[in-house]
Amino acid sequence: MPSDIRLRLTIRRHGIPEVKLVWPCAASEDFTIAKLLSQVNDVIPLESGQWGFEDYAVELADASGDNFECLHYQRVAAVFKNDDQVLIRSLLTDDLKRRRLSGRHQISSDGKHLVDGLAFGRPWLRTPVIDLQLRFLPENELALRTRTMNSMLKRTRKKRRCEESCFWKRRNLYA
Repeated sequence: MPSDIRLRLTIRRHGIPEVKLVWPCAASEDFTIAKLLSQVNDVIPLESGQWGFEDYAVELADASGDNFECLHYQRVAAVFKNDDQVLIRSLLTDDLKRRRLSGRHQISSDGKHLVDGLAFGRPWLRTPVIDLQLRFLPENELALRTRTMNSMLKRTRKKRRCEESCFWKRRNLYA
């Protein structure tokens, strides 16, 4: 019989003060990260009209203070041990963009929203099929694009400085 574990939870929701609490949870075979979020939601509201469980990241903190994200289908007993520091945080716009670009967030051909290849909360029974084809740029093309972007930024900055100086010159003429 698996024993229960106690987690030290920190919950950061968008625009709401942080909540810290001790959370006991079952270390059973079918208790996943998604079910942990659902259980926490019964006490500390996470879901709302705009926010769902897939809009949160569950992260495990290590001794050096770095956080490592847990996947929604992972078993709590396999990932956490007693007195682990766990952070539940709302994803920022940049996080969501990175997830879409990397293929972690997708929409299947039948319209289902997939997170890491699975519908949120579904168990991982086999390796998920990820439709996204990532194209890694060759080193020379990557360097060329970086130089192009840098030169565009320099021109934009130079143009902005010129416009600012012209503004101040005109202002002094009419003062």
